[in-house]
Parts: sequence; structure tokens; C-alpha cells
Amino acid sequence: MATSQCLFIAVSFLLFVVSFSCPEDCECSLTRASCVMKSGKTDTKLLAALPANLSVLSVITLMTNIEANSFANLTLLRQLIFIGDHISSVSFGAFNHLDNLSALMLDKTLLEVLPAGVFDKLVHLRQLYFTNNKLRKIDKGLLDNLIELEELYLYGNMLQTLPVGVFDSLVNLKKLHLGRNLLSVLPATIFDKLANLQILRMYQNRLTGIPSGCFDQLTKLTELSLHVNYITHLPSDSFIQLQSLVMLMLSNNKLIALPPRIFHHLPNLSKLSLFENQLSLLPVSTFGKMDKLKELWLYDNHLTSLADDLFINVTHLTVLTLSYNKISSISRNAFRGLDKLHKLSLQQNHLSILSENLFSYLGQLRYLSLSFNQIQSLPRDIVKGLHNLTVLKLEMNLLQNVIHTQMEVVRANAFLNLSSLVTLIIHQTQISHIDLGAFNNLDHLTRLSLEGNRLERLPAGLFDGLHSLQILVLQSNRLTSVEPDLFNQLVSLKDLQLHHNRLTTIADGTFDHLTQLVKLNLGKNKITNLPLKVFDKLGQLQQLWLYENQLGAIAARSLANLNSLVELGLNSNSIQHLAANVFSALPHLKTLTLSGNLLSTLPQGLLLDLPKLSQLTLYENHLSRLMPGTFGAMPELRELWLYQNQLVILEDNVFSNLSSLRVLILSHNQISSIQKGAFSWDVFSNLGQLRNISLHNNRLQSLSPALFHLLPGLTEVSLHLNVWLCDCGILGLQDWLKNHPDKALAPNRVTCHNPPALQGRPILTLVDESLACDAQSAPPVNYTTGLIPLQLNTEGERRDHYILTAARSERTNAVNGEGTQNIAHQTLDPFNTGILIILLLLVCVIVIVTSRNWVKPHTERRDPIMLLRLSPINDAL
Repeated sequence: MATSQCLFIAVSFLLFVVSFSCPEDCECSLTRASCVMKSGKTDTKLLAALPANLSVLSVITLMTNIEANSFANLTLLRQLIFIGDHISSVSFGAFNHLDNLSALMLDKTLLEVLPAGVFDKLVHLRQLYFTNNKLRKIDKGLLDNLIELEELYLYGNMLQTLPVGVFDSLVNLKKLHLGRNLLSVLPATIFDKLANLQILRMYQNRLTGIPSGCFDQLTKLTELSLHVNYITHLPSDSFIQLQSLVMLMLSNNKLIALPPRIFHHLPNLSKLSLFENQLSLLPVSTFGKMDKLKELWLYDNHLTSLADDLFINVTHLTVLTLSYNKISSISRNAFRGLDKLHKLSLQQNHLSILSENLFSYLGQLRYLSLSFNQIQSLPRDIVKGLHNLTVLKLEMNLLQNVIHTQMEVVRANAFLNLSSLVTLIIHQTQISHIDLGAFNNLDHLTRLSLEGNRLERLPAGLFDGLHSLQILVLQSNRLTSVEPDLFNQLVSLKDLQLHHNRLTTIADGTFDHLTQLVKLNLGKNKITNLPLKVFDKLGQLQQLWLYENQLGAIAARSLANLNSLVELGLNSNSIQHLAANVFSALPHLKTLTLSGNLLSTLPQGLLLDLPKLSQLTLYENHLSRLMPGTFGAMPELRELWLYQNQLVILEDNVFSNLSSLRVLILSHNQISSIQKGAFSWDVFSNLGQLRNISLHNNRLQSLSPALFHLLPGLTEVSLHLNVWLCDCGILGLQDWLKNHPDKALAPNRVTCHNPPALQGRPILTLVDESLACDAQSAPPVNYTTGLIPLQLNTEGERRDHYILTAARSERTNAVNGEGTQNIAHQTLDPFNTGILIILLLLVCVIVIVTSRNWVKPHTERRDPIMLLRLSPINDAL
């Protein structure tokens, strides 16, 4: 008995293993498989080899045709995903035997037509995705047998028409997606049999109109998307039967006018989008009783006015966008009934005058934007009753007064009735003065922006009481000074923007009470010096910008307490000298910009204590030399910008500490020599992150390509506009340019400067016969590096060239008329040969031992296609 049981178990296990065999190009679990097929010719055989018990299969294939009975052994499949940009045909009977299939996807194929009857056996199919293909037409009977189908996705094809009756058999259909096709007309009865349809999407087609009664049978429809078409008119009864409709999208069409009462039979509508049309008028009768409407989007039309009681029937509206129109007048009672409105957007219109109490009906309003209009004054009671207003935007108007104040002045208590205001933005107006007390009663204000006005002075105490303020924007005004106690009560301030003013000095103690400050921008002013203790209390500061001022120096003491600083911008000043310890107290600094100054030297120790630095810009200075040790241990440095200086030579070990460098820009200098140790062999071999070296516009006459051979990650090198000497020593560089066209930037612009006969000629076009070398100056062999130092004397000038021995010696000797039979003996001595043999033997042993443990179970492989699942599939708009 025991033997029989064991035999039974063994046979069962064997059958399981056989049934669970998984082809090499697939990943399989118990009931799921995903395949990425590498050859279209063998894909059919591979499908036949899949386990028969699969319920879910996803395939990326190179096959051109899905043959009949391709899935004959997969009768238990319930979900099938087929993706293949080579598939151009499907044979009749391709989906035979898939009686249990409930979901089918054919995506990203070349299919233009489907044979009649191809889906006839899929009587239990509930989801059909035929998406992102080339389908041009659907035969009338193609879908007739899909009587259980609930979701049909046909988006992303090239359908131009729909035959009458094509959907008539789909009586259980709930979702139909026809977006992103080429449909220009709809048969009037196309949807008549779809009484259960809930979602209909036809966006991004070429529809110019909708037939009358087209949607009359869709009484359960909740979403209708018709946006991004060319619809110019709608019948007045278009939506009369859509009592269940919740979302109606009509934006991005060509609607000029709306019929009266078109929206009078949509009691459940919640969102209505009409933006980006050409509507010039909204009759008062446009909107019927819609108590559930929350959002109405009307921006970017041609509306010129808003009549009284226009929105009286949409009393539950919370969002109303009317921006980007041509509205020049709004009747006093236009917003009557909108007592639940939260957001009103009127920016970018032609408003110049606003009626008294215009917004008095909007007791729940929280956001009001009047920006980019032509408003010159605001009536006294314009914000009366707006106790919940938190954001008021007034930028880019012609405001000469605010809240019925005198010209160009903001008077005390100007916002007294807006105690809930959180954000106040007044940009680009004519305001030149703000009275003390103007911001009284704004206890909840967190952001105040006064950018781009004409303010020259701010009185001390102006911001007193704004204890919640976190962002203060004063940029782009005409401020010449800041009162020392102006910011004393801004204890919560985190971001202070003072750039683009006319400040010449900053008094000691100005920022002493801003202990929470994280960002401070003082750029684009005229500051000539900084008090030693001006930043002493800013221990939380992370960003300090002082660019485009007139600073001649930075004292080390002024930065001593900024130990949280991450970004420091000192570019575009007049700094001639920096103390060696000026940055020594900035251990967290990541970005340092010193470009556009007058620096001629960098003192030893200047860049030694910046372990977190990742970007350093020193371009557009007067640097003539970089001493070894200039750059300390900066393991995080990714970018070093040194272009447009006066560098002549790159000395030994100058970059030896920059092991993580990715970008090195040295162009537009006077570099004529790169010493062999500028990138030391040890460090250079560790610069696997280096991607970009820019050396163009220098004085280089020669360069060893060996510098590049040790950079496996190199993607771009620029060498053009140098003074290359085209003799036999240029051959190594020529070969490198030829062999790395993807790495050399503008290789055809790397041209000869000397001798005169070759001037202007691209190095890539040179032939050996045109290059000269003095045979007596043939280089000795350097056994240590495998490089040949070529010492060529021209007019007393010594130039050191380094080219790879094995590759270049033979060509050099050939040009000089010498033999090459001793090359091997020159490049390797017996000692080095022995070491090489031992290393090769050691590698072989490691490979053999490792290979025995290399094989992993087949089921351990992972492929991204396993992440692809059919349900749910995202078909977002």
C-alpha cells in the first residue's frame, strides 16, 4: 500500500511538473505567465509549450500574424494580453478554444481590419481592449456574439465611421471608449440599444456636430466626454434624457453659442466643462436647476459680460472659472445665489471697474483672483462680507489705490474685513507707498507678495502683528534701504525675497529675529559690503543668494554661523580675494557659485572643508593657475565649471580628490599643457562617473588619448578650436576620434593649426603620408605606464606627448622608416609577462569555480512584463 501511494504521488508530481513546464522566454507562476518573445517565427510553438492550467497570460511578441487555434491548449485562460508592433493580421479562428476568456487585450499592433467572426467564440467575454492600433473600420457583425460584453475600449485607432447597428448586440455594455480616433460623424441611432451604458468617451475625434436624439436612450449614462473635437453647434435637446449624467465634458470645441435651456434637464450633473470654446454670450436661461453642480469651467472663451442672475439656478457651485475671456462688465447681481462658492477666477479679462458689493453674495468665498485686468481702483465695500477669503490676487493691474484709498497708496486697515486671509498677492501695480497699519487684522496671513510695484521705502513696524507669515516677497521694487527692525515680529518667516531692488547696505541686526528663516534672496541689488554679524542669528538658513551685487570681498566672520547652509550664490560680483577659511563653517554646503567675479587665485585651504559640495562654478573669473591641493576631499562633487578663465597649465594631481566628478568644463581658457599627473592614474581609474570633459577653445597642440581610455563612463568630449600640431604625434588622437564618433563633440571641427600647409584641415581627414616626424627624435619607451613621451623641439618649445605604446609605436616607426619586429620586446619585459600569466590563470580558476554556483532556478527570473495586469487597465483621459 505504501509503495502504491508513493508511486501515485510520484506520478502526480511528474504530471504536475510536465504541466507546469515554462518556456525559456516566459515567466510562470501557478496560473499566470508573461512572455517576451524574441522571434516571431517560433512564437506559435512557444504558445503551445505553455502550461495548460494558465488563467492569465500576457505576451509581447514579434509575430506578424496570430494564427488559427494559437491558444488551443490554453482552454482555461480568463485574461489574455497581446502586445506586438509587428502584428498586421489575425486569422479567422485565432481565438478558438478560449471559451472561458473574460478579458482580451490587443494593444499597439499594426492591425487595420479584423476578420468577421474572429470574436464569435468569445461568448463570455466581458472586457475587450483593442487599443492603440491602426484599425480603420469595424464590420457590422464583428461584435454580434459578445452578448456579455460590459466594457469595450477602442481608443487610439484610426476609425473614421461607425456602421449603423455595430453595437446593437451589446445590450450589457456599461463602458464604451472611442477616444483618439478620426470619427467625424455619428449615426443618429448608433447608441440606441445601449440602455445600460454608463460611461461614453469620444474625446479627441473630429466630430463637428451631434445628431438630435443621439443620446436619448442612454438614460443610465453618468459620464459623457466630447472634448477636443470640432463641434460648432448642439441641438437644444442633446442632453434632455440624460437624467443620470454626472460629468459632461464639452471643452476644446468650436462652440459659438449655446441653445437656450440646453442644460435644463441635468439634475445630477456635478461637473460641466465648456472652456476653450468661442462662446461670446451666456443667456440667463442657459443653466437650469442643477443643485448638484459643483464645478463650472468657462475659461478661455470670448465672453464680454455677465448678466444679473446668470447663475441663480446653480446654487451649490463651489468652483467657477471665468478667466481668459474678454469680460469688461459684470452686473451687480451676476453672482446672486452663489453663497456656497469657494473659488472664483476672473483673471486675464478686460475689467476696469467693479460694482459696489459685487461679491457680497459670496459669503463662503476662499479664493478670488482679479489678476491681469485693467482695474484702477477697488470700491470701499468690494470685499465686504468675505470673512472666509484666504487668497486674494491683484497682480498685474493698474491699481493706483487699494480698497478705496488715495492714489498710489495703501492706507491703514485696508484689509480690515479680511481677517481670514491666508494669501495676499499684489503684483505689478502702481503702488509706491504703504501706510503703517495697512496689514492690521491679518493674523492668519502666511504669504504676502508685493512683487513688482514702485515701493521705495517700508516703514518700521509695517509687518508687526503678522506672526503667522511664512513667505514675504518684496522683489522687483525700488527699495534703497531696509529699516533694521522692519522684520522684528516675523517670527515664523521662512522665505524672504528682497532681490531686484536698489539696496546698497544691510544694517546689522536686520535679520536677528528671523530665527526660522530658510531662504534669503538678496541678489540683483547694489550691496557693496556685508556687516560681520549680519547673518549671525540665521542658524536655520539653507539658501543664501547674493548674486549680481557689487561685493568686493566676503569676510569669513559673516558666514561663520551658517552651519545649515546648503546653497550659496556669490556669482556676478566684484570679488577679487577670498580668505582661506571663508567657507570652513559650511559643512552641509552643496552648491557654491563663484562665477563672474575677479578672482585671480584661489588660496590654499579655500575648498578643503566642503565634504557635501556637489556643484562648484568658478567660470568667468581671472584664474591663471590651479595649484595641486586646490580641491580638497569632495566626494560628492559632480560638476566643476572653470570655463572662461586664464588657465595655462593643468598640473599634477590638481583633480586627484574629485572621484565622483561627472562634468568638468575647462573650455575658453589658455590651456597649452596637461601634465600627465593632472589626472593621476590611481584617481583617473576611479573616475567612473565622469561623463563630460570640455576642452575646446584652448591652446592645446597635442593630447594623449590615453587620458580618455581610462574613463569608461565618458559620453562627451569637446576638443575643437585648439591649436593642434599635426605631425606624427597626432595619430593617436586621430584614431580616438575615428573610433569614438559618439563621444567626440563636433569631431570635424577638430582641425590642424600647424604646420601652415595643414591649417584648417580636420584631423579626421589626415593620412600618414602628410605627417612628418624627425627620426632622431623617436621616443624612448616608458615601461611604467606603457606610454611613449615624445619630445619634439620646435623653436625651443618642449612638448610632451603621450600615446599608447602598442597601438602607436608601430605607426610611428613606419612613418620614420623603421622596422617593427622588436615591438613586443620593447613593450613587455619577462617579469611583467610572468605576472600577466599568473593573473590570467587566477581569473580562469575563479570563473570555473563561480560557474558551478551560477545557475539559479528558472522560476527566480524576474521580468517587468509580470507587472502587466489586465484588470484594472488605466484608460485615463
